[in-house]
Amino acid sequence: MIMKKTFRSLAALAVVMFAGCVNDLTNEVVEPSGKTTVTVGIADTKTSLGDLVESTRKVYWSEGDQISINGAASSSVVLSEDKRSATFTFDDPELTRPFSVLYPAEMFKDAKTITLPAVQAAADNSFGADAAPMATYQAGAGNIVLQHLAGVVRLQVKLPAASTQASHMLSKVEFRGKSGEQVSGDFEIDYQQVSLESASSDDAGKVVTAKVGKNLSSESNVDVFVVVPAIRYEHGFSVRLIDAEGHYMDIATNGITIAKGEIKAMPPVEFVPTGTLVGVEIASAADLVKFAKAYNAGDYKDVNLNVQVTSDIVFNDETNAEWATIVSINSFTGTVDGQNFSIKNWTASRPLFSSTTATACIKNLNIDASCTLSAPYSNNDYYGGFVGNHAGLLSNCHNNASVAVSGEWAGLANVGGLVGRVSYDGKIDQCSMSGDVTADATFVVSETVYLGGIAGCIATAGGQILDSEFGGTLTTSGGSLETLNEDGDVSTAGTNYVGGITGLVGGTVDGCSTTALSSVSAVYDEAAYVQNIYLGGIAGNVKTDGDVDDSDNYASVTFRCPKPKSSATAYIGGVVGAIQSGASLTSSDNNNSVQSTSDYYNVYLGGVAGTVVAGASLVSGCNNVASGSVNAGTISEGVNYLYMGGVFGRCCISNVSSISNAGKVEIENMDATQALNIGGCIGFMDASIEGNNTITNTGAVSAKGASTASKYIAQGGVVGTMYALNGKLSYVNNTGSVTDAITVVHTNVYSGGVVGYIRRNSTVEYVTNGEVNTHTGNVTFTNSETQTHTNTSLGGIVGAVDAGCVAAVKNSD
Repeated sequence: MIMKKTFRSLAALAVVMFAGCVNDLTNEVVEPSGKTTVTVGIADTKTSLGDLVESTRKVYWSEGDQISINGAASSSVVLSEDKRSATFTFDDPELTRPFSVLYPAEMFKDAKTITLPAVQAAADNSFGADAAPMATYQAGAGNIVLQHLAGVVRLQVKLPAASTQASHMLSKVEFRGKSGEQVSGDFEIDYQQVSLESASSDDAGKVVTAKVGKNLSSESNVDVFVVVPAIRYEHGFSVRLIDAEGHYMDIATNGITIAKGEIKAMPPVEFVPTGTLVGVEIASAADLVKFAKAYNAGDYKDVNLNVQVTSDIVFNDETNAEWATIVSINSFTGTVDGQNFSIKNWTASRPLFSSTTATACIKNLNIDASCTLSAPYSNNDYYGGFVGNHAGLLSNCHNNASVAVSGEWAGLANVGGLVGRVSYDGKIDQCSMSGDVTADATFVVSETVYLGGIAGCIATAGGQILDSEFGGTLTTSGGSLETLNEDGDVSTAGTNYVGGITGLVGGTVDGCSTTALSSVSAVYDEAAYVQNIYLGGIAGNVKTDGDVDDSDNYASVTFRCPKPKSSATAYIGGVVGAIQSGASLTSSDNNNSVQSTSDYYNVYLGGVAGTVVAGASLVSGCNNVASGSVNAGTISEGVNYLYMGGVFGRCCISNVSSISNAGKVEIENMDATQALNIGGCIGFMDASIEGNNTITNTGAVSAKGASTASKYIAQGGVVGTMYALNGKLSYVNNTGSVTDAITVVHTNVYSGGVVGYIRRNSTVEYVTNGEVNTHTGNVTFTNSETQTHTNTSLGGIVGAVDAGCVAAVKNSD
């Protein structure tokens, strides 16, 4: 029986210092070859550890060492006979001061960046070669002192005294900071201060592995030295000891600081495994097919699986015919590292993984453009290149192939370029999609559809999508989206979520973008009707506690439906269709056209978001740029209400700041039974937005060509209609033109330089139309001479104020 033995806290770690390096660095010889030879003093220096003497270990130069000066790498070191000095040669005949000196040279990336290795080699009684970084800065002549940038953790491991094994191979150790500190990868270096600062948030940089390859025994300890950044590990660090069979044991500390040039010696530990890590290598399509069959058969049940892809996986007719999606029954729980290799010529009707759990990690894997995923619809299903129903982590994975779902839409469908649905504990990090995503329905007996370029659905609060890109085309078209009632008659269907990155967000979308060559569209014919449509360049809908941050849309966004349906609603945005209660949208811009030619009962249309509902958490730093025109084009029969703005169609929260519109906001030929609300920034505002919130419009706002009369049309340079009870709008600015060019008589038309129509005793104050006192934001009326609206109101600040409003406009220009 294996006994569990884990150190939760190691309060007293032994601390010793390994000595610094005093090096006499001089340009002693300029050789005829045009090279510079530099001699470096060796006392108490360099890359291997000496014996422990009076709490100090000396470090020595090793054969093959190289340094860099100002980014120029030397030749390999030449050691003197007594090893008290080392000679380095540079191709540069004159190394110009000041010197930025780095060891080892291979860590140099650019003038401000070095790269710490993720894997350190084994060494007897020392840390691995080229693992311990040192640096200095020298402006003038004289001796140069190289200083340590890192510390060292010393592990002491042996077998228990009662072990029956004479020896047991310790394969490697993995070091992690318990607060997710970066310990490998790119760091910013300050040569003058001899300091490092994390330059990456990649998960790959949160672990450093030291190869060991030594036999353990019960007789004496095996020493393992791991070089780690010299920082404060706020909640301590953990070390995983792994043997050759994949058995592992974890040990950990509480909060601890590792200083430069310091060795932290952890107390001796007996290796008693508490789990198993099984390794599998995939080098071909045949290997992948074999692995999928074995996993589906339960061969890897209850093990910690680590899959390494070691070359491109190239499918052919035979392997495509044998392919079976991984975990069609049991969700995948292990780790897959694609090591940046690609799957090629793969033809499938199911994702690579049917589903994954919260412990799963799929990273560094690509799907080539030569692959296709083409699938028929089925009830309550999930479609995506990598995963259908996803939890855990998907990191640095890129799909360049198309994902197409077609046929009879028979139930709930989740469609995405990378994954179909991301659950509350799922995360997508630094991934991209450059292929096309297509959903083409012919008949539907369905409730809900999720469609996204990266993920079809992120269901709950824990799911995340980070630093991802979508570069393909996303469309839904054709077919009937309907259900049957109890009498067998056709009734309306449920909801569509369509987005360039994801259809539905319950977690986080961070650092994502679409491309200017892609488009995101939902196009329905007369029969293809859904009750509600959420359409966005990045995401269709951001649910409660969801978050979209730093995610820019460059794709055109188009919604089209030619015939009105009772009570149907469309939410269309350049970035997201809708932001729900508890959700947030920050630092995200739209850079392409957003258009609706829809007869839906209500249409919410915005350059950034269609609607921000009451209770949404935060909207900040979102812009619709000059190329982001917002257009409601020609339709046949008219909507009931239109809410259209350069930034938001409708906004119902006060926590809004730093938003702007520079694109055109225009109605070409559109009617509404009740009202058209058109604003340079916000079409319909049902909240107070006060303070210096930096809300500006520079784009042109215009309405023209409506064919039938509406109850009212309100258009403003910043807000179309203010509707909040006792609401307030302050410190906003418009410099864009506001033009009424509607050629048909309407009951009420209100055009204002800042607000078109103020209702329910709202107030605007400290707002400007144009530069202060210049009124460059023109408000014009170009109705034909033979026709006049029943009630036309134009104003430099406000077009009209509802009866009963008190002091509606104050302190404004």
